Amino acid sequence: MLPEDQTVEFESLWMEFEDCKTPSAKFANALDRIQPLINNYYSDGLVWQKNGIKSYQIKARYYDVMEITPKLRDYASELIEKALSRGILEE
Repeated sequence: MLPEDQTVEFESLWMEFEDCKTPSAKFANALDRIQPLINNYYSDGLVWQKNGIKSYQIKARYYDVMEITPKLRDYASELIEKALSRGILEE
């Protein structure tokens, strides 16, 4: 649906994101993966509880790409710990 030049550029950016090899792609992936964590935390873990999600599953999902940004990794870890202490997420 996009003009050819935009299609090529968009596909190139998408593949960079999917491959997660450049610093920009790693950062974009980190942001993409932390959003559900934030949403779930502030909705009192509704989706986590409904689907039986455990903290180790969340950590496995975000940990590799979070290495690019330690502050974001620390924030995500903090949310997980708070969710555990609030009882909205299981170990």
